[in-house]
Amino acid sequence: MPYRVGRAGYMEGAVAGFRMLVVRVAWMKEYNGIQRDDKPIAGGSGKFKHMEIYNFRKKGQKLYGYFRPINGRVNLQRIDAAADDNQDVVHNILVVFVALHPDGLGSVVVGWYGNADVYRDYERTPGIPGKFGHLCVADRKNCVLLPVAERTHVIPHAKNPQGIATLGQHGAFFPLDEDFVPRREAWLKGVARFVGRHNELGEEEIDEISPKPPREPGNGQGPGLTAEQRKIVELHAMKVAQKYFEKLGYDVDDVSGDGPFDLLCIKDFKELHVEVKGTTSLGGQVILTRNEVKHFQTTKHGRALFVLHSVTLKDGYAKGGKAKVFMRWKLRDDDLTPTHYTYLVGEPQPVDGVTGRLAG
Repeated sequence: MPYRVGRAGYMEGAVAGFRMLVVRVAWMKEYNGIQRDDKPIAGGSGKFKHMEIYNFRKKGQKLYGYFRPINGRVNLQRIDAAADDNQDVVHNILVVFVALHPDGLGSVVVGWYGNADVYRDYERTPGIPGKFGHLCVADRKNCVLLPVAERTHVIPHAKNPQGIATLGQHGAFFPLDEDFVPRREAWLKGVARFVGRHNELGEEEIDEISPKPPREPGNGQGPGLTAEQRKIVELHAMKVAQKYFEKLGYDVDDVSGDGPFDLLCIKDFKELHVEVKGTTSLGGQVILTRNEVKHFQTTKHGRALFVLHSVTLKDGYAKGGKAKVFMRWKLRDDDLTPTHYTYLVGEPQPVDGVTGRLAG
């Protein structure tokens, strides 16, 4: 079943038919060759060590991917039971790349090829010097490399107490078992759904994902708006934020009325606390309450800031906007500017025998 990244049928086809191959690679930021600030961590072995460094090379219309196969060859029949013994390639496969996160999160999804061709044996990769090769190839437009901040979907560890079959230390996890029966592990379906949810937000474009908000000019959260207008913008931002985190595979609850943050997002039994801000301005500054600051400076759970800026207000409705998403958000004192102080008013001191009180 052909499918493309971001289409509903893509997710459904991957879940129902399990024409999906999950493979382990080294951790890199770009997979565009070794750079001064981007070198492979773990993955590979022997003479094939780190051949995955060009898996997302930014050249041409095709991407060529490598992973370490078991026993040096890819068992195509464990991807597609209809594959012939002498067949060299299978088509229309979702190849999901998994790597060990350097910050101790475990194995996470880093990207994927949609509509990929997967080969039984190692093929020479065109246009790359040396003896680099590949085991899968796909059109670049059907491939996704996740930004580091979005690599949050965790793959279960091999030594899980439930005895669930996982990727473990192998280079590939096949969708069919040794008897060519489709696997039914929930984590495989979770991976397919994560990929399927990762599509465009439409007019609410996500234009930046960063671990720390940059210092930039701005004019607050929409000066001149009435309290009712600010509420409309806020509700619009909440809706967009909820949709965004759901597409990343989180279960999302609006808890804005119950505590010091807005969205409680849960995935893989881990909590992410999200503060949501909406503004008609450029979003260079947002206002935080004392309780919000205290919570995000002290919570032991995951933290994120979602700012939907440049929102348009018309006829009592909010629409559009661009989002900035700051994962692993850390509040620092030098990022906070006091905008007002609370003064405790006591009893006035007498001046020349006058107390300053008004007559009752």
